[in-house]
Amino acid sequence: MGDAPPANLDWERLQKALTVEAERGFNDLEGRQQRFSEFLYDRLNQPPAPLAAAERARWRSLAERYETYPDLGFAARQHLVAETRRTLYDSRRQWEQQTQPAASKTSSQSAPAGTAQRSSVARNRASRSPQSTVKSGQSPPSV
Repeated sequence: MGDAPPANLDWERLQKALTVEAERGFNDLEGRQQRFSEFLYDRLNQPPAPLAAAERARWRSLAERYETYPDLGFAARQHLVAETRRTLYDSRRQWEQQTQPAASKTSSQSAPAGTAQRSSVARNRASRSPQSTVKSGQSPPSV
């Protein structure tokens, strides 16, 4: 197997596989084409190329552990699935930072977070008159 990752890595599919395995009791479920442990072994053995070498090594180390997943006890399976989730979360953040640097620079150069929201809230409050906030059938409050 080469170092090239799948054409478009499906992060959601990996997370869903981990979630279903956890929800069903860490039993190495049989999927449409392969068992859970085989699926994770195959995917983790092909880490995305843009990831740092250390992160790719971390994926491959996890992949090796999925070779013995059927032989692990319940607690060890739980731990491995949790560790894999954390690794995927960290890797996805790293992947997105490396593959979308222009998007993150553009958003960081825009107005401070919440500025647009605060100004629209202020406009909405200013445009309301006491009459517009009174429920129908009630008289406006006396001032």
